[in-house]
Amino acid sequence: MASTPLFCPRGALSPRRLRCRRGLGAMAILVVVLTVLTPTATRAELVRVAVASSFRPTLVMLAEDFRAETGHDLRLSAASSGVLAAQILSGAPFDVLLSADTARPLLLERAELTVPDSRFSYAHGRLALISAAGEPPWPVDVASISVRLAALPVRSVALPDPALAPIGVAAQEMLQALGLWRPLAMGLVRGWSAAHVLHLVHSGAVPVGVVSLAQARLLPALAHWPVPAALHQPVEQQAVLLRPGNAGAAELLHFLRHDEVRQYLLQAGYALPPAAVE
Repeated sequence: MASTPLFCPRGALSPRRLRCRRGLGAMAILVVVLTVLTPTATRAELVRVAVASSFRPTLVMLAEDFRAETGHDLRLSAASSGVLAAQILSGAPFDVLLSADTARPLLLERAELTVPDSRFSYAHGRLALISAAGEPPWPVDVASISVRLAALPVRSVALPDPALAPIGVAAQEMLQALGLWRPLAMGLVRGWSAAHVLHLVHSGAVPVGVVSLAQARLLPALAHWPVPAALHQPVEQQAVLLRPGNAGAAELLHFLRHDEVRQYLLQAGYALPPAAVE
């Protein structure tokens, strides 16, 4: 039997059950009571998460806090939302989907591949134009941005494939709003995902790309320009539970609703939907 700790490190016990505000004697009593009353005490679970590639870096940053709070581990599989949905439809054994849109979670819900009433919006994605090292800095006004993009040679701009990635759909809407979609469409480089576009620009293979603002902020070596929200439809991102019985999966969805997590998402570069009611 594990020995009683001499102090209460964060996450050692569920904060909903024990706040570690009493002395060691009281803590020992509570541990005994919990053991007697709940012989099948909450155990650590492995949560298999299908996560949109644009959200993966942010989730990685949150995973340590989630494990400290709950004891559960996350195993992340990242790809475009379209690819992840296709994998789930083909039987991939994920517990949670964190999509970058609403269409794929709704599709899986209609296919009866989700836990009823578990779907909710956890963030609204924002876009950024990024440029490789050595490229000139981005101007601040939209008119100058349009001029710069229009002057780029063919295959100088990468975006996630709109057929696979919601960020790509928003990128297409941005170019349409700037009047550049038709002039540039045939010469665009289409990545498999936002992460692929980030790699293309970071490696210097393509000078300019469109990714999520949160991704752009993680690589300060790349200059970026936050795309005004008025240039595209909201990128509403939804989470959904894919199978019952995994306590860690349910707790992950609860974790994403925490006020502290929502504030972190805001600072990371996301906009916030209205707080979800559980």
